[in-house]
Amino acid sequence: MVVLDCTVQAGGSLGGCKVTSEDPSGFALGQAALLLAPKFRVKVWSDDGMPLVGGALRAPIRVKLDTPAK
Repeated sequence: MVVLDCTVQAGGSLGGCKVTSEDPSGFALGQAALLLAPKFRVKVWSDDGMPLVGGALRAPIRVKLDTPAK
């Protein structure tokens, strides 16, 4: 599991992302998640019509590691 804290940018992209947790560590999962973050898109308006650009977003990313075949 990797958790990124990001900011919602214009157009719904994520910016300024930082890894806040990574488990298990030592597999560069956080770095991989940071490379994926620019591909994510989110809504820029809430259901109530409020702008979300500039808002903080916490993105948990679940990673499944397969064990090598024997």
